[in-house]
Amino acid sequence: MTIEELVYETQAVMDAAAKVLRAGAWLIRSGYGRLMLLPYLSPVGTWRCEFHPPGRPSQAFFRYTSASGSKYLRDHCGGSIRRNASPRALAEAIMVSVSDATKDACRGETLPETLTWLERLDAALDAGFLPSAFHEYTSDFSQWDLISTSRGNGDPMPPQPGYVRPGSEPSVVDIDWRAGEAAWNEIAGSERATINLAMLADDDRCYELADRVRLAFDATKHGVDAQRLLRAIVGELSRQP
Repeated sequence: MTIEELVYETQAVMDAAAKVLRAGAWLIRSGYGRLMLLPYLSPVGTWRCEFHPPGRPSQAFFRYTSASGSKYLRDHCGGSIRRNASPRALAEAIMVSVSDATKDACRGETLPETLTWLERLDAALDAGFLPSAFHEYTSDFSQWDLISTSRGNGDPMPPQPGYVRPGSEPSVVDIDWRAGEAAWNEIAGSERATINLAMLADDDRCYELADRVRLAFDATKHGVDAQRLLRAIVGELSRQP
C-alpha cells in the first residue's frame, strides 16, 4: 500500500467514525434529547461508539467499531446503508430496529447544556478529532480525550452532560425517583398512606405516571432496585396534590 493509499484509508476511518457521532447528535437534536453517546478506545486500540439510554451504559442499543469502516450497521442489526449516506439517514436507519421502550427512554427535550455540548462536539469533529471517554488505563474520567490518527491529541473536552461511565450505574431510583423515595422515607414509619385518587382518575396524569413506572421497572437490574422503586412509587403517589 502506498503512502497516499494509507492516508486515504486512515482518513476514511476517521470520517466514518465522525459520521456515527454526527448521527447521534442529530438524534439528540431531533426528539431524543436524553440519548447518550459513549465513544471510547478498546483494549486493542480500535475506536468504538455506543448509544444508550440515560444513565444506562450497560443497555447500549447501538454499537459501532472503527474496524467496521463504513459498514455502520454490521454490529447493530446486520443491515446495510450506503457508504455516503448522510448522518440523518444513518440515524434513522439505526432507530428502525430499536424497541419502543428504548426509544421512549431516550425521548425528551434537549437541555440547553446538552445543546452547548453538541456545539463543542461539532467543533471537534470539524477539526478532525474524535472524542474518547476512556481507554484501558484511564484514571481521570472528568474529561474526554480528543484523538486523531494524523494530528495527535487535541485539548480535552467535557463529557456529555449526564455521562455515567460503565460500571458505575446508579439505581433507577437515583436517576428519576429521588423525590418519591424522599416522600416514602417521610411516611415509612406510618401504617397508612393517603393517595389522591383524583390524580389516578385523570387520564393524562395517570398515563404519564404509569409510563414512568413501566420504563423504571424495565431499567431495574435486580430485586433490591425493584424494592426501592416500589417504595418510591408509593411515596410519589402520596405526594401528588
